[in-house]
This record gives sequence, C-alpha cells and structure tokens, in this order.
Amino acid sequence: MTIVEQKQNPKSRYAMTTLPNEYGVIGAEGIGDLVKRATSHAPIATYVEESEPPISWAAIAEAGWDLAGIVEDDTCASTRDLVAIAKAWGYGSIPQPLLPSLLAKRLSAAAREVDGPVTFALPLGDGALVPFGALDGIVVASALGDIEGK
Repeated sequence: MTIVEQKQNPKSRYAMTTLPNEYGVIGAEGIGDLVKRATSHAPIATYVEESEPPISWAAIAEAGWDLAGIVEDDTCASTRDLVAIAKAWGYGSIPQPLLPSLLAKRLSAAAREVDGPVTFALPLGDGALVPFGALDGIVVASALGDIEGK
C-alpha cells in the first residue's frame, strides 16, 4: 500500500478541510453541554413524550442558538460548523425546532426578523412536509434565500 501525504502549497491560501473551525467546535461543545445537562444523560424515551421538552424555546433563543447560522462576516459559522452544531444537538433528540430555525434564519432575512422559532415547507408530492409545523407559535418561511430587490 502506498500512502500519499498532502503538503500545503505555500502559494495557495486555500486548503480544503472537512473539520469545523473554532466557531463550530465551540458551538458544538456549548450546545452539547446544554443538551447533556438538560437531559441528565437520560435515554430519549424518558422525555420524548413529555408535555414540555427538557429545553425550552426561551432558553434556546436567550442563548442565541437560533441565530448561530447567520452569515455576517468572515467569523460566522461555515456549513461544516453548522453540521457540528447539528450533530451535538441531535445527541439528545430534543423536540424543539432549532435546526429548521437555524437554516431558515441563515437563508432568509425575513426569517431573521422573527423572534421565535421558524420552519419551512418541504415539497412532498402534491403537498408539503413542514417540520414542527404543528408547534404553537412557529412561523413558516415562505421562501429561503434572500431575493435582491424585493
């Protein structure tokens, strides 16, 4: 077997990586800690059918987790960072619309104006699937991707 070692090209500023940057690492640690503390490492079956999830939307919003994906400058979350955060959030399978809100608020200026949770419709045959669509107070973004001039 031959192993090929990649050497950085000093003339190139870019190198591809599949790892999150510091934003993603810190974000994943933070959300992971929140999930583990809220669930006390309990099996999902012990809280998934409770009337209130172990983490409230207020706690998510107050910490700014729903805004973590917004692109503002070079220090914002990359797609790899959001994957790391989503993986940490998925550890507990908390029934809250954090991931749809992250995506909607990343991709839509109108969604960013909403203080609460946001979701979107996924076309499915003649209808649509709306993640967390039955949740009281959730707002459905009608379009993702900012449209210039509108």
